Amino acid sequence: MSKGEVDAQSFDLFEALKGISYPEETFSVFFDSKAAHEIYKLNRLMDAADPTQPEFKELEKQFLGLLDEFKSSQYKITIRGISQEHHADAINTLVKEGEALGKTKSQLEISQFLETRQEQLLWAQYIVKIEDPQGRVRAPISNDEAEALYNKLPDNARDEVERQINKMRTDTSAGYEVGISDFDFLSEPSQEG
Repeated sequence: MSKGEVDAQSFDLFEALKGISYPEETFSVFFDSKAAHEIYKLNRLMDAADPTQPEFKELEKQFLGLLDEFKSSQYKITIRGISQEHHADAINTLVKEGEALGKTKSQLEISQFLETRQEQLLWAQYIVKIEDPQGRVRAPISNDEAEALYNKLPDNARDEVERQINKMRTDTSAGYEVGISDFDFLSEPSQEG
């Protein structure tokens, strides 16, 4: 039998690799950082106010209005784990873009660009869907859209995307470790008679 052939004693590795699944998580980010800031300020004023006074009712009314405004800036982002192939695609794009910069920029400028651009390109790989407050969906997003999202999102929203990507990676790794240890433990015959 020649290399790569499949018979009754073997399997098609390429076919098996097609069945790999990756975790998916959906979470919310809010685009309105001004409303978030105002919510915090009003919340502090409410904490200091006497709830029996008319001023408190006015603060509460403003607070609830801002909560509605803030909620209307809610976008749902769905991320999915990625393969090494997706990482390689992002790195290849990064290398090409870095080489083009090498002719016109300093090493420091290139280094700063590459660090940020890598995150942007990986976002384009991880983010598989974005749903706006009206329920409209953008899926998938392009490298240019990932760059715009990365550059224009309020800091807290960008941090949440990063946190969720890192959390998914960490949780998947931890689950893999638990699965292996539990599989080994459950696969062993019981020592009790």
